[in-house]
Amino acid sequence: MSFSTTRTAIVDRFSHSFPFQVIKSCSSAEEIFNLLKKFMEKEYNIIPSKERIGKGSVYLAKTIGKPCFNCLNSISIFKQNPWDFCNALIQKGDLETDRNLYNLGLALFSHLMSQTEDNINIGFRVLPKYASHPNWEIREMAGYAIRECMKRNPQETITALWPYVRSEDENNRRIVSESLRPLADISILRNPERNDMFLELLHSIKDDSSEYVRKSVGNNLKDLTKYMPEKILTLLQNWSKEYKINVTEDLASKTKKEIEDKEYNFIWMMKHALRWLRERNPEFHPQIEKLLGRNYVQYYDEKKNRLTKPPT
Repeated sequence: MSFSTTRTAIVDRFSHSFPFQVIKSCSSAEEIFNLLKKFMEKEYNIIPSKERIGKGSVYLAKTIGKPCFNCLNSISIFKQNPWDFCNALIQKGDLETDRNLYNLGLALFSHLMSQTEDNINIGFRVLPKYASHPNWEIREMAGYAIRECMKRNPQETITALWPYVRSEDENNRRIVSESLRPLADISILRNPERNDMFLELLHSIKDDSSEYVRKSVGNNLKDLTKYMPEKILTLLQNWSKEYKINVTEDLASKTKKEIEDKEYNFIWMMKHALRWLRERNPEFHPQIEKLLGRNYVQYYDEKKNRLTKPPT
């Protein structure tokens, strides 16, 4: 028998097959952990192995996180000290043998963190160790926690993110940009009249020394050009003025030997940010040319010709 692996189907199975009444009578958190472990293992095994890159442990944890949190929030063992419960669940999980439980613990942590301003402050003090974790799944779950906070308390979340853009750890700086990607689940990020405070954070890392960070900023702005191209072009024009850049036709081909590091980093980020608009919206080519030069508009190819030189 095959089972659907859509989010709706997984939540439906959780609602109908997870033993809610049983966990109410559990005498220890350990008993609840074992029930969660059993459910997560069963759901993970339903997912075809070829789909587990896109629909794996992280996908399951994000899908089950909210209904699971709502369920546990009515149980005394959880309510007595929810932070300890989440931390114990994370520790119970093991990245090598039980990452499903580990990621579920982080999902519950995310929903707990998003509940109040005090919880946001508590959670953000802990989050850096997950944001800089060597495992990409854990970094992904850290970004998920920030997005859950954004949904409920955007202003408090932005305030909590400012120390991250000043962090010496590139993972902490990158997670700011990644967590503010304008996906459909947080409408404020796509609202050109309300997203200035998020763009101010991106401004702080627009010429970051780390390509890992700059690429994320570029991807974020690239996504925004789909919804507010005029605003992003104007934004980049204003940012460019800080560097007093002399725009020549071959500007986008300049190397680090030819221009200052920060100027180079910013130009690199702009090339990444404007690639979608350049390819899909030729009506904006004159404005793009004023930012990056004629060669970028005529020759740029993200994979084949990053330096935007005329083909030989």
